[in-house]
Amino acid sequence: MKMIIANSFLLAVMSGLMPSSLAAQDTAVPRDGLLLWLEADTLSATHKNGDAVDVWKAVAGPSAERCVSALPDGRSATAPTFTADAMNGKPAVRFDGADNQLTVPGTIAKQLAGKPFSIFMLSRSANASFGFTGNSANGNGGVPRLYVQRQGTIYNDTKNNATLPTAASAAELAYAQYDGVSQLISYLNGARSKEVPTPKVDAFHGRGELAIPFWPGKPIAGDLSLIIIYNRVLSDAERTGIEKHLLAKYGIVGGASTAANRTDAPAAPVNPNLKTVVLIGDSIRMGYQSYVKSALEGKVNIAAPAENCRHSGVIVENIKKWILDVKPDLVHINVGLHDLIVNKFSGAFQIPVETYAANLDIIFKTLRENNIKVIWSTTTPVIDALYAKNNSGQTFIRHDADVMTYNEAAREVMQRYNIPVLDLYAFVKTQEVDGFYHKDGLHYTGNGSRVLGDQVSKYILDNLEP
Repeated sequence: MKMIIANSFLLAVMSGLMPSSLAAQDTAVPRDGLLLWLEADTLSATHKNGDAVDVWKAVAGPSAERCVSALPDGRSATAPTFTADAMNGKPAVRFDGADNQLTVPGTIAKQLAGKPFSIFMLSRSANASFGFTGNSANGNGGVPRLYVQRQGTIYNDTKNNATLPTAASAAELAYAQYDGVSQLISYLNGARSKEVPTPKVDAFHGRGELAIPFWPGKPIAGDLSLIIIYNRVLSDAERTGIEKHLLAKYGIVGGASTAANRTDAPAAPVNPNLKTVVLIGDSIRMGYQSYVKSALEGKVNIAAPAENCRHSGVIVENIKKWILDVKPDLVHINVGLHDLIVNKFSGAFQIPVETYAANLDIIFKTLRENNIKVIWSTTTPVIDALYAKNNSGQTFIRHDADVMTYNEAAREVMQRYNIPVLDLYAFVKTQEVDGFYHKDGLHYTGNGSRVLGDQVSKYILDNLEP
């Protein structure tokens, strides 16, 4: 795939090839030296909430594609998902902090090594390290490095970093600028870091492709709405012009990372007259969450962690932050697919079924002691043939038989605590695979997530106290 450089991009604009939906941004974003412009707006016409993003079509430069190289731990990457309103009501691409990754093929990162650059990134995450790297196709580390993160930018090594305090789960606009000689500066929502003396490097570690997000496999989930990269230092007028435009478009308060920018999930109830429900779960929950929120708008306040809750042990560790501090009227939990992961080499489960049951016991005992009502959804199926075919490069595997075993263990815990159970496993088994499941045999299409969201929404209403 050939990269569109500034001159060819200008020709495209002159020829009327620029997407009409971005015409309003025409004067806000200079063209000179523009290497890459990714914005989630471009996905709105082709993607619905929860749809997999295998290709993120660029406004300028090469599009981002699902990573084909093995991740640092040997697994295969999966596609992130589209969400229509995650960035203060604007579109974003959601990365689950597990194995979602996109890369930008080509030589953009290589062109930045030892040369001036200006980079914008608009993101939302509970983790200050969320962002992207220019090191290699799989996001692995190494020196010299380029890490563009919410908290700032690292160039060469960790001693050369320009950082600013970031607010967890806020929508924030980060900007990085290197003069090509010795000075690195970061901005956050228009606020400036100090200049950091930074040695010039000739090349970055690895293949030098842009990888999104920074180091998959770490619990660094987040939403990304925009990346813009120039091969030059923007003037102050150009930088502030772009910042002003983007801050206004995405409803971000400029000047600093402030509470006004926070879109925390869980969040304070939007309507104090409505009951609050917290959704807890893995990427399956993240897929249907927006549909639940839409279905219950005006009836219930929906809150949820911004990150992938992964497995039962992570929920135990974060139960105070994710649930107790929110003081919800009801909690819906759907977790298990990360617990039952089996290592292909050792045969060990990530969380053995006995530990899974013990973790659930801790969770429900804690919620009972705090007078918080909870409902449970069974873990959804794995389509074994599809999963084995499309995840062969991973170092772990999942089996539908294990899903049934873990669901049975969970049911025993639910019975002890008299917890209502929505059998999503049985429901999904009644659906046609085509058009419902993602090709990985584990996740769901936008339609599949919507149908699951309908089931969860109805069950929430059935179990809320009047």
